[in-house]
Amino acid sequence: MKLLEGKEIKVAKNAFPIRISVRAIIEYENLTGESLSDMRGGQTEKLMKFFYVIAKAGARSEKKEFDYSYEEFLDLIDDHYLDFITNLYEAVFSADDGEKKKSPRT
Repeated sequence: MKLLEGKEIKVAKNAFPIRISVRAIIEYENLTGESLSDMRGGQTEKLMKFFYVIAKAGARSEKKEFDYSYEEFLDLIDDHYLDFITNLYEAVFSADDGEKKKSPRT
């Protein structure tokens, strides 16, 4: 499963590649004690934990270091929350799947 692979979220000066993987889902469930399917809109803490695990998975897939604890990660996002939410929404719901689109031949 390679959902969102090739996308990244920018938070201030940091860019985090993101990827939804089985490893990320398992880590989310271990971190929250709940299934990913239990996450509902409006639950900021769960959203932050979800982003944390998909950022870790994204770094892993690109063989980049990710040395942030969850608390350190929140510190990075804290002053840029609105930009973070906007960027996350655009990455998750954009039509671009990380691959370059082929243009039709004319």
